[in-house]
Amino acid sequence: MTQTPSSRAEHLVPVSVGRTQPDSLDEKSQAVEAQIRRVGRRGLADVHAKAMDGWIVLQGRVPSYYLKQIAQESVRPLAIGMQIRNQIRVCQ
Repeated sequence: MTQTPSSRAEHLVPVSVGRTQPDSLDEKSQAVEAQIRRVGRRGLADVHAKAMDGWIVLQGRVPSYYLKQIAQESVRPLAIGMQIRNQIRVCQ
């Protein structure tokens, strides 16, 4: 079976601005957290994400401002049409 361009993008979660169904919010939140884990930094283990009402909210603790920025920038490709609210706390 050959892969068409649309079938390669099936793993992406569609995002709509505004209210979405609860199931799609959970899927989007899981996708965002998986993206953060792909960065492979131990300091990001306590970072969690929620997608809701056109926002991606990042929460948790990291040991440096650098990792706070890394977490934010790692999810930017998934935030098309959404705002990112970085509420991660730096605890040194």
